[in-house]
Amino acid sequence: SMGGQIMPPVMGAVAFIMAETLNIPYADVVKAAIIPALLYFGACFWQVHLEAGKAGLQGMAKAELPNPWEAVRKHWPLVLPLAVLVYLLFAGYTPIFAGTMGLALTIVLILGTPLAALIGPLAFRVVFWLALGLAAASFMRFGVNVLSLVIAALVIACLAFKGGRETLRICVDSLAAGAKNALPVGIACAIVGIVIGTLTLTGIASTFIGWIISIGENNLFLSLVLTMLTCLVLGMGIPTIPNYIITSSLAGPALL
Repeated sequence: SMGGQIMPPVMGAVAFIMAETLNIPYADVVKAAIIPALLYFGACFWQVHLEAGKAGLQGMAKAELPNPWEAVRKHWPLVLPLAVLVYLLFAGYTPIFAGTMGLALTIVLILGTPLAALIGPLAFRVVFWLALGLAAASFMRFGVNVLSLVIAALVIACLAFKGGRETLRICVDSLAAGAKNALPVGIACAIVGIVIGTLTLTGIASTFIGWIISIGENNLFLSLVLTMLTCLVLGMGIPTIPNYIITSSLAGPALL
């Protein structure tokens, strides 16, 4: 999960905040993260390989390995929202819009699955998914309201039979779990505002910035190293998002 935050094409939340803060396209953040992400996963792979060799561990037999293509064949529709999300991000849409549309398309797939299971012949199921896909994709031309109507129609249809109601219950539980998981991030971001305000009012921020500027006048590399160490120390106690906000607010102006 740590590497997933810096691994394109869909990175962690801090990458979207970075794009919004710096007022640059998300694609530029992705380009800057490709090499660090590859280095991170390469280092992890190499360390695991060395430790496994030292401990004499052996990998699973090839016959026992799960077949990834079989999983893709069975669940390939779940890749579609991810593809749409990546396309919207690189097409210049805001992360909020892209994420909302990706989530909405995921809901369409989840709610459409129990309905498709009621359709007998394969040809009819294909027609159903094609029609549903065209209706969902029409938001690119006619706006978000069309996608909202599609989801509302699927919800009403799922209420009509037992399997659909169970799917709706799972969706509600998932939304509740997602809201609970988002609470710590929201609280952390709120506390960051208090921290930044305290640092500004007490003058610690200006003192810190002046210290880095005085060092950077003679050695920019040393200023970057100090900023890196500050980021690492903060990262030991707070999540990535508030860490970036605090570090960029304090060290960014000094380095610029």
